[in-house]
Amino acid sequence: MIDLSRWRGKADAPEMEAVGRAIAAAVGQQPLAQLTKSQPVNRRKVLIAGGAAVVAAAGGAIAWRGWFGGSQPEARSIAILPFKNLSGDPAQAFLSDGLTEEIRSTLARNAGLKVLAGTTSATISKDDTDAKSISRKLGVGYLLDGSVQRSGDRVRVSTNLTNGETGFSEWSQSVDRQVGDIFAFQSEIASNVSNALSVQMATDAPSLGGTENAKAYEAYLRGKALYNLAKNEETDREARANFELAVASDPNFALAHAALSRVLASLASQSAKANELKPLYTAAVQQAERAIDLAQSWPMVTWH
Repeated sequence: MIDLSRWRGKADAPEMEAVGRAIAAAVGQQPLAQLTKSQPVNRRKVLIAGGAAVVAAAGGAIAWRGWFGGSQPEARSIAILPFKNLSGDPAQAFLSDGLTEEIRSTLARNAGLKVLAGTTSATISKDDTDAKSISRKLGVGYLLDGSVQRSGDRVRVSTNLTNGETGFSEWSQSVDRQVGDIFAFQSEIASNVSNALSVQMATDAPSLGGTENAKAYEAYLRGKALYNLAKNEETDREARANFELAVASDPNFALAHAALSRVLASLASQSAKANELKPLYTAAVQQAERAIDLAQSWPMVTWH
């Protein structure tokens, strides 16, 4: 365990050195060079990324070590590359980012597939354009990429499944639907990918804690995109407003309640005035408890 309670955001603090050593040890690599004072560090991003990396590395270092060591990737392994936003409006990027994450989550619930984590898939740069080299770099057998183009209430989603060994496309699809049918997008794409890989799907049900309310879901994606920016108090408050809209649209949307709890706690710890602390923390606890209460009613997931 690494105590970060006294860390105040300095890149060269002993706590950050300890995090670096822990991550390096977990993945079997040498520690990164010490950060300099001139490098800005965002506390939330370091805590989230560092914690996720330590957990992922500790839990999967043995299983994934062969993949990144240059050995043959498993036949039914896949990386979901970030979908491109072709809407011409950067403000719509939340939709392509959210759809990428939700499709990855849906496929990951299929016991017959090994789906690469989003943090690793995001390491591919714009200069990486050759499917075979990307597949070797990520250590997966297949790549799924796509694009999202929104015009008013219509959304066009194009997807392409590529064989990482041959570099040839195995399957492609373009669908044009109303924004309210976004859940059908996710299910249809996941089912088609699984069928192309001859893997039985058992993921037709919505993800645990999710929603079937399009308005709530869009507000949730907007809020998550703003919160992940970790930019300033203004974006956090905008994220809060979107999460509040999500839970108002669907009071049983557990993921939105959990997200609202996180942003309330972030506001309290990073930018709140003294008289705001107690109300914010109280509200954060209430939202977390609501998410837990809803979790008790979720159905058990079984694989076929």
